[in-house]
Amino acid sequence: MINKLFNSDLLHGWTLTRILWLILSLAILIPSVMDKEIVGILLGGYFTAMGIFKLGCQSSASCCGGECNTSQKEEK
Repeated sequence: MINKLFNSDLLHGWTLTRILWLILSLAILIPSVMDKEIVGILLGGYFTAMGIFKLGCQSSASCCGGECNTSQKEEK
């Protein structure tokens, strides 16, 4: 179980965009927790999860980079 964690995308494959998502989301999350603002906690938590777990445009399944493999139907 621990070996899977260390070999996963959680520790490897960090890009500049992913690091920026994490830093900026923590800038929202930490003050919101200190001030007990639920909206800021939810937004900060969402964006923190995006940075940590490689969700959204940073994911390998995303088409944001224009590298999607889509099949096109042939017209008859």
